[in-house]
Amino acid sequence: MIKLKIILNNFLKILSLLFLLSCCSFNKPLLEKQINNLKSTYNIFGVIESFSPLMISGNQFNISKDLLEGIDNKNNYITSLKVGNYVFGQYEISNEVNHIIYLDKNISIIGPISLVSENQIVVLGQTINLLSLVSKEVNEYMPGYWVLVTGIQKNEGNIIATSIDLIPSQPFGYLRGKVSEINDKKIFIGSQEFSLRSPYGATVSGDIVGVKYSLKRDKFIIFDMQNFSNQFMDFNYKKVVIDGYVSKGDNKKLRISGFPFFINNSDFLEEGIRIVSKGKILPGSIFHIESYKQLSVDREFISKQQK
Repeated sequence: MIKLKIILNNFLKILSLLFLLSCCSFNKPLLEKQINNLKSTYNIFGVIESFSPLMISGNQFNISKDLLEGIDNKNNYITSLKVGNYVFGQYEISNEVNHIIYLDKNISIIGPISLVSENQIVVLGQTINLLSLVSKEVNEYMPGYWVLVTGIQKNEGNIIATSIDLIPSQPFGYLRGKVSEINDKKIFIGSQEFSLRSPYGATVSGDIVGVKYSLKRDKFIIFDMQNFSNQFMDFNYKKVVIDGYVSKGDNKKLRISGFPFFINNSDFLEEGIRIVSKGKILPGSIFHIESYKQLSVDREFISKQQK
């Protein structure tokens, strides 16, 4: 009876994960509609620090009643969120109060562990750095275990995990990252090679993508790919808050790692620091920062500056 219960629990976990994978990152039709139609809506990419009150990367929010009650269960996963999740959210400002109207995990990786070392694991060629805020049970993980990771990309192939969950082995997984090489038959995200079922002509080296893959005979085969570099063009003229690391892009200009925007007023920034930046996206994949706070690695605010 106990064994049957364990099997049933794992089956339910797989079903819930399959549903979550079908909506990975922020590719849902509802969200695309919100991005396109709500001109006054603000967007945030950050880490959940608490729920009472709701704090995301140092910003406090009220949660709408509809969202909290999960009336639209097909599109809102707030009941499945936890402290440490890196999320994408949308909010409106009323009487100087931030009201969250959409919130969901911004998944970095779903896949099998290939290597475990002190404070690090490797999944799909990506080095996952484990901070103190991540469960200590990670030290007991083994190669071959499957994990779901949310976190902040520090640089290409290097992710700072803000949350990690051990999950049952899956028939397919997910990876978000930067394309290092692509042709008609294969694509590399960092050092990880994937086979392509068909060409993706609109995707080029340097693009930020999210891929869904299956594993067959030790080969990773992509069956769906979303190009975030193209989708982020819908953010033009919209205000956004991003928690991330400052890095140099292929054009040597500073940007927030994991995002396709380059910063047009970056004289006050240094490569490698972690900041929560507020600003506006301008045409040409430009991020104009209006204010920012510098954070320590473990999310503790260490200074505040404005430009």
